[in-house]
Amino acid sequence: MFKHFAVSLSFALQPIVWEENGLSHECIEWLMDANNQELFALAWLNGYEVEKEKRYFVKIKRNIKENMLVYGELLKRYFFTKSFSLDDVIYSHTRKELEDANFGWVFDCEGIDIEEVE
Repeated sequence: MFKHFAVSLSFALQPIVWEENGLSHECIEWLMDANNQELFALAWLNGYEVEKEKRYFVKIKRNIKENMLVYGELLKRYFFTKSFSLDDVIYSHTRKELEDANFGWVFDCEGIDIEEVE
């Protein structure tokens, strides 16, 4: 958050600094909790890794030409395609992305193949 500015931990834990650096209301609320301040301090001192959400390919199992679920960045919508060479298309999705787009059902559907992406 602030560590790349070469500031001290005590400076980074000052509420006025949070507001002046444009932290979101959600982030400020999180930092106001004493337990979270301790977690922040430990991460500051010891380093941390952000766990990435798992990503998945979603395919229709049957022999259908357009069987791969993709998200078109230009179209701003999901659609099925047969091609792995489209530009401006996202081929893998997080569970949250799929659920937010009302595609959560794919995880429980026998006709859908879910492949975790490494």
